[in-house]
Amino acid sequence: TSECFDLDYTKGTDVTDGTLVFGSNYTSGLNATVKAKLSDSCPTMEKGIATLYVDVKDETSAYFMDNDLLRYQVLEDGVAVANGILTDYGKNTVYSNIEITKEEKSFTVYVWVDKEGVNNDNLATVYNSTYSVGINMSVEGR
Repeated sequence: TSECFDLDYTKGTDVTDGTLVFGSNYTSGLNATVKAKLSDSCPTMEKGIATLYVDVKDETSAYFMDNDLLRYQVLEDGVAVANGILTDYGKNTVYSNIEITKEEKSFTVYVWVDKEGVNNDNLATVYNSTYSVGINMSVEGR
């Protein structure tokens, strides 16, 4: 039933100068967007149920993961619907049980380094750390 859903991933923000920006909320984070809706090619399907994931890549520094420094925020059509801390490598469920219909919905995921966890003692370690994440969505027909 994957042909019954249109998923459009939009590349988000790039780090252009190589400097991590710390922040206290999602507006300081990097982001990417996925838009989802039922495809016109499946007229009998009424809806789908989706799950949104943040995939934390292996090259992400363990320091971020071990010290709860990577935060995320999910916006659905511009409204905050989920947030938390990324603590595991691989696929992290960040928003689930999402109803997908013929009306397109937009999901933007922000990821940032929490400035509350950065201090003089760990500043050098944090600056020498990296993170890499991606977003993906799975949808099942109902």
